Amino acid sequence: MLKITCFFLFFLSWTPFYGYFGSFFEGGFDGHVLEEKKPAPSCTKEELEEVVEPYVEPIPPDPFPFLHEMDGAHATLMKDAILESLFDGVTMEFIKSQGITRPKRRLRVLDLGCGNGNISISLANYLGKKASIKGIDHDGAKVSEARRRARGGNAFNARFDKGTLENLSEIRSSFFDLIICRLFFLDSNRLEDTLNTVTRLLKQGGKVIFIETVSSDSLSCVPSFSAFEEIKSLITNKLEKRGVQVDMGQKLISALYHAGCKIDDVRFFHPVLKTPQEKRFYEMEVHQMKDTLLSEGKYSEEELDDFIRQIKEKEHDNYTTFSCYEVAMISATKR
Repeated sequence: MLKITCFFLFFLSWTPFYGYFGSFFEGGFDGHVLEEKKPAPSCTKEELEEVVEPYVEPIPPDPFPFLHEMDGAHATLMKDAILESLFDGVTMEFIKSQGITRPKRRLRVLDLGCGNGNISISLANYLGKKASIKGIDHDGAKVSEARRRARGGNAFNARFDKGTLENLSEIRSSFFDLIICRLFFLDSNRLEDTLNTVTRLLKQGGKVIFIETVSSDSLSCVPSFSAFEEIKSLITNKLEKRGVQVDMGQKLISALYHAGCKIDDVRFFHPVLKTPQEKRFYEMEVHQMKDTLLSEGKYSEEELDDFIRQIKEKEHDNYTTFSCYEVAMISATKR
């Protein structure tokens, strides 16, 4: 027994043997003795703040990248961007709610007053390859932009051309299954003739969607202030001089009965300008009118700049609410 005990103590004293089994008992089995763990060095709060950078909330991307360059040249571009953000989503929701789904056969769609092409492109992606969308607008710059966006959005079934309703006289009657008219009738002084041309192009049983303004009184600010009321008056006068039919939405509802169409649905949408970017809508309106107002001599540049300053002060005020044009969304079927 004494010999066995001495033999065991001899092997424990042998360094390679202890290194192998000692590391096993200490938590490792890699043939090496684990180093003793040392406590992490302590530091004060001030020293830690010097090493660790404080968390900074990331800045979200600006949805209107040109919005900070508020001059006359960009005013129309900016205003269009805001109107698109307000109306595009609502327009597509209304179209989908009318039972318009991906077709099993060929479907021809006409987008009158297509603008930058957002609705045409959304319809092209929503309806699929069996749908062909033709967008028409009188503004050549917007047509070029629509073509660029269609290429970027892979909407190869959407085509865009510069023109007016009169340019479609060569197209045979009852050609389209669906026609979209968004703010297309605003500049129309011949409502019945324009409506008859639209319905001529529509197949029997086809649908037509109208998005048109209801009244200029829908331009509002709560609580209001003197500069806003002045700007609202300027906008109303500008539209009247251009012959814009701001109440076209109301007129369409009664005119459709006489054009051989059955009204399926009527909804009203009054957009509220919530974000500071959206609230700059009225600021851009002033920039658009500035050169004309100065040439007429009705206002000085200091007065117009003061209007802009007062509007800008309210843009970041959460207690001030602006609203834009109320529109009527009308769906009708050709009898």
